[in-house]
Amino acid sequence: MLILEKLEKTGKECGFTHVGSLDVNTIRLLPQVREMCSRNSCHMYGKNWCCPPGCGTLEECGSRIRKYSHGILVRRMRMRGRKRLAAFFSAVCLALSLS
Repeated sequence: MLILEKLEKTGKECGFTHVGSLDVNTIRLLPQVREMCSRNSCHMYGKNWCCPPGCGTLEECGSRIRKYSHGILVRRMRMRGRKRLAAFFSAVCLALSLS
């Protein structure tokens, strides 16, 4: 079984309804989105490591992203236990290190 197939299976077992592959070259970091962040449009500014200021500048994010060629996207997570979730993210980190 391919790594992506394993990640998709594990992701769904962890409660994600959608797991898909991502070509990292398709990611566009838009200043307009960062402007929405600075206005705290979603009320998550400073409350989440995936959001500013914790995630860094656009340049820092771009630098981290360019280290990889592929990734995964997950959607609609329903928690089904921290151990399963931790195992999934461990698998993701392993897969990313292999890409």
